[in-house]
Formats: sequence, C-alpha cells, structure tokens
Amino acid sequence: MQFCIVGPTNQRAKIKTFYTMGLGMEELRPFTDRQDYSGIMLDLSDSNYQLGFTRYRNKLKLH
Repeated sequence: MQFCIVGPTNQRAKIKTFYTMGLGMEELRPFTDRQDYSGIMLDLSDSNYQLGFTRYRNKLKLH
C-alpha cells in the first residue's frame, strides 16, 4: 500500500456494498471498538490504493 484515505461515515453497510459489489474492492480488515471507533479497510486489487471508513460509537453529525 502506498496511498490510504480514511473518512467518517454513518452508513458503513451501504458504503461497503457500493465499494465491494459495485466497484469490486476487497474488504481487508474490519475493526470494532478501537478507542470508540469501528470501521473497514478496502483494497483495490492490483493497485497501491486502500480506502477506510470509520464510525464513531456515537453518531457524528456529518455535513
């Protein structure tokens, strides 16, 4: 991996479906309750790019 972007979301299930089923990315490693955050890491095969999406235990107001 050479480039990784991580962002917050309140819709992790929808995002996971979009990136895995829609774009063919592979889910690498989900994590739960790490300092009140849960999330997923996604990888685009044959590239050096990964995306991550996190959710804070208490929903954040996202604009």
